[in-house]
Amino acid sequence: MSGSASILSSYAFPTAVSWGYPHLEVFALNSNVYPEWKYRNSTVRSEDWQPTSQSFTSLGGQTAPYQLGMAAVARGNTNVDIFVVGTDQELYTKYHGTDMVWGPSAVDWMSLFGILLSPPTSASWAADRLDIFVINTAYGLSQTWWDEQGWHDWYGFNSQFTWKTYAPTVISWAGNRYDVFLVGSEDQA
Repeated sequence: MSGSASILSSYAFPTAVSWGYPHLEVFALNSNVYPEWKYRNSTVRSEDWQPTSQSFTSLGGQTAPYQLGMAAVARGNTNVDIFVVGTDQELYTKYHGTDMVWGPSAVDWMSLFGILLSPPTSASWAADRLDIFVINTAYGLSQTWWDEQGWHDWYGFNSQFTWKTYAPTVISWAGNRYDVFLVGSEDQA
């Protein structure tokens, strides 16, 4: 990004995603916990970010005040999906393809329901598979996923943590394979 760290100081916990060189996107929540976005790709000079000003572009909506992060994932070489927890504690998503046009619209988000206590984390093992993991209100790990049939109902794992549990993180390094990591609530392991 152009500019100095002081210009970006109001943006907490940035999230970056890429579907390959030279495409790069950065997402962050501003000081009012509104999601914002900046990107660069092969349609512009490699050193230019969009928007061209020092600012980010608003994505509409507001996240829950205690949520200081958002998740972003690239599905294949053509799609980016992002996720936030809204002020009603539900999971929300929006997406775009290579045209860089957001769906369902530039400012609207689609609800995936659920009542969440953590920011989401996401991973994808293919262009037609996307998984989201969160901590639910029972302090357990929950998952929802998208495939060619659409979004699926939430699945709760046999896990329960205390209120001190932090957000999970997930990675996929092969088809049909996810590794999920959590900090334990009892011993912080």
